[in-house]
Amino acid sequence: MNKVVTVGTFDILHPAHKELLMEAKGLGDYLLVVVVPDEIVYKNKGERPANKQESRLNNLKRLPWVDEVSIDCLCWGYQSIISYKPDIFVFGPDQRTSIETRTIDLLDSAGINPRYLYSNSQKIYSSTELKRKYHQSSINCD
Repeated sequence: MNKVVTVGTFDILHPAHKELLMEAKGLGDYLLVVVVPDEIVYKNKGERPANKQESRLNNLKRLPWVDEVSIDCLCWGYQSIISYKPDIFVFGPDQRTSIETRTIDLLDSAGINPRYLYSNSQKIYSSTELKRKYHQSSINCD
């Protein structure tokens, strides 16, 4: 059985998230999606997610191609990923950052060596941008 994992905030589920998750599921038999906790989102982005981590987790659980969801992060040591021992780790189109390198290093040091793949989904949506547009439209009442 090929086990696949991907990580993200998944704040406002939009078509690019769904495309990423379907793509990830298509790479294996079982998909674990790891949701970044609220406090880490705030630390990394300087703003709180629109949806609390439990809501984000539950929204992902409802998707038919997601087999399991956990709340975890690199700062916590990705314990759920280390326990899961994935065969494939899928990075989203916006995750080519220092977090990518630190993730690979952490998993390697734990003896976890999945194939690292990068989503082909087009980053035409962004939860952050969708929130900004919503706030702007609610302020501009003309």
